[in-house]
Amino acid sequence: MNILALWLVFGAAASAQGPAGLPGSPPAAGRSGTPEQESQSSDPAGRWMKQGASLVLYDSSGTIVHEIPLGAWEEPAPAQVRGTRTQGGTSTDGRFAWTFQKTTTWNPPKTKTLGTDRILRFYGLSPRELWSETGADAPESAEALALGASGEVVALALRRGGGDWAVAVRSYLGATLLEEKGFKGLPVVTLTSDGRYALARWTEEDKSATHTFIEVPTRTRHDIPSEEFVLGPARIAEDGKVFSGKRLLHDFARPAGKRADEE
Repeated sequence: MNILALWLVFGAAASAQGPAGLPGSPPAAGRSGTPEQESQSSDPAGRWMKQGASLVLYDSSGTIVHEIPLGAWEEPAPAQVRGTRTQGGTSTDGRFAWTFQKTTTWNPPKTKTLGTDRILRFYGLSPRELWSETGADAPESAEALALGASGEVVALALRRGGGDWAVAVRSYLGATLLEEKGFKGLPVVTLTSDGRYALARWTEEDKSATHTFIEVPTRTRHDIPSEEFVLGPARIAEDGKVFSGKRLLHDFARPAGKRADEE
């Protein structure tokens, strides 16, 4: 084989190899076209992943760019005890990530709370957050942020200072799409995959729980006592129908004043 033939063989083999991808991703195909066309391709510029007790940001070559530890830990000291809990998650496609950190300070026997600090951070494909919120909160058993399927619409519970709680729906850039106030207890918030409807479950002291359903674009709210959900847990479909099991309890598409069980 002459030198020209060897050059052709090795050149063809090299051109068949695509750029490195993220861990667990299939090899990328060879590209052609202008830089503008490549920037609009489906290959991600990077990706967030939740791995073990960390949120990890990878660039497009699979190199770790940033890592955020998750979990709970305490820092005892002679005058006080400080406990920190950090939770977090990512959007389905890895374009966005979030963390919620709550730090509580007690006296050494932990019989009195001396102070509490909270902060929720929302990230794009960068170690620097897109926005943050110090009024956010969530029960220990629930996540502090609910995301739609794309991650471009999110929902959270918040309270600034004293008073009632609120449910906020925001864009991925932090713009407020809705802020519904008047919740007497800390709500657990969920969101439909398209981000059109929010569900908040909350409990007022000495009263049974309430499920609040909100249509975000119209800012329409509908409250249903939890005892109505005897046939199954509360759920809302993307078409605005509220169910307990298979029983229809409310339909946002129906005229106001007309019950869901009316024909």
